[in-house]
Amino acid sequence: MNWPPKLWMGLRDALHKRQLDAEMDEEMRLHIEMRTQQHVESGMAPDQARYAALKRFGRLDSVKDTCRDERGLHWLPDLLQDVGYGARVLRRNVGFTTVALVTLALGIGATTAIFSLVNAVLIRPLPFRDPDRLVWISNPELSATGIPGTSRSVNVSDWRELTHCFADLGCYIAWFGRQATVLKLNGELSRIEAIWVDRRFLKVLGVAPRLGRDFVEDDTSDTVILTDRFWRQKFLGDPAIVGKSITVSGRSWIVVGVLAPSFDFSSVFLPGSKVDCLRVSLQFGELSDNSHAVIARLKPRVTLQSAQLEMDGLNRELRRQHPERGSFGALLVPLREHVTGQFRRPFLVLACAVGCVLLITCVNLANLLLARAAARQKEIAVRLSLGAGRSRLIRQLLTESVLLALGGAALGIPLAILATRAIARCQALGIPLLQSARVDSSTLAFALLAACSTGLLFGIVPALQFSKGRLHVDLKEAGRGSSAGRRGLRI
Repeated sequence: MNWPPKLWMGLRDALHKRQLDAEMDEEMRLHIEMRTQQHVESGMAPDQARYAALKRFGRLDSVKDTCRDERGLHWLPDLLQDVGYGARVLRRNVGFTTVALVTLALGIGATTAIFSLVNAVLIRPLPFRDPDRLVWISNPELSATGIPGTSRSVNVSDWRELTHCFADLGCYIAWFGRQATVLKLNGELSRIEAIWVDRRFLKVLGVAPRLGRDFVEDDTSDTVILTDRFWRQKFLGDPAIVGKSITVSGRSWIVVGVLAPSFDFSSVFLPGSKVDCLRVSLQFGELSDNSHAVIARLKPRVTLQSAQLEMDGLNRELRRQHPERGSFGALLVPLREHVTGQFRRPFLVLACAVGCVLLITCVNLANLLLARAAARQKEIAVRLSLGAGRSRLIRQLLTESVLLALGGAALGIPLAILATRAIARCQALGIPLLQSARVDSSTLAFALLAACSTGLLFGIVPALQFSKGRLHVDLKEAGRGSSAGRRGLRI
């Protein structure tokens, strides 16, 4: 029988155990009565006929166990028995259990916290629509001069009109684009930061405001979209703010929308800052002609390599036609690579370092379990002498190890949550997407997997060592009054 059907049958039968036992009792009763009737018809007395039927049928309990084994039901009661016995053993050894739980909580908690950071920065998709089709267009020539912008405004206009590989392009002002202004609200003054963006910027990213609308062609430079954080802090989450004007540096800005909380401009593009709103730029050149950060969305079935070839050819032609413009360089890289590429190696090194710490934890706990198992030498020898198989003992010892690891995970997850929240608030680190780090369902699944793997890892060596079945030696050494014996003293 295949494992999935057998597993499903075992779970189904475990939930209806009483009904199954009643059905088996009724079926065995019918078999015995039929066999008894056959013996009576052959000339045997009723008492002798029933005795012969029972003798041929065998022990009822053994027949029931055989039926349960065939239906795959035996593993669940055995597992519950192992869990219950393991819990009692751990409860009797409070000192050992406490040390093991604290050690595991620190190891699994640190590993889970680092995974939550790695998941936010390197694994989780960017908070945009089809983020794999977004590319960052940089200008190597301008970057070499130390200018934080990437492209000239006149070049961006040509790219929009003449390329066929992009569905659209969007820009924001990377240099001199952050405006520190003063908001007057209820008679109080507070500084806010606004960033200039292109009207198509949010459309290219595939981001829609949670309230209100996106920018349109008729919007002026006094049209703004608030971030969710700023909207909640300054306007207490009032949805009526959409369509109203706010006074900023003596001018009225019209609020046309509020961004969704899943999109944090600062966290993705300007880590370490706090952008409060996005503001339409009428003419990018009015601030700086070399200040544009350009993001493009590839058309379906267009590869990064083909888009790069088209851009190279177009830029050569533009350079020939307009030599007075200077640089026309354009290097396309995936947006994910641009945002977090430089942090990939440090985070992977950090994850490996924490993994080594967890491995050291496993080694220390394996030593503790070896020493503790030596004290249980007599118990293990007695169980072997009573007929327990080696696989059964190994399963019991591994169950105790996994129980310890799960208990350590239960204590380590709150530590991981606190550590993740503390690190996510450190904006001074300047790491993109770090503010979005959290212990979510994938992190909890990782913690569970790490706990089970850890329990098996540090429990397998003691389980194999003390299930070899040296009955005569173990019972002889344990009978001398020593709880550990020579093997335990060596360990």
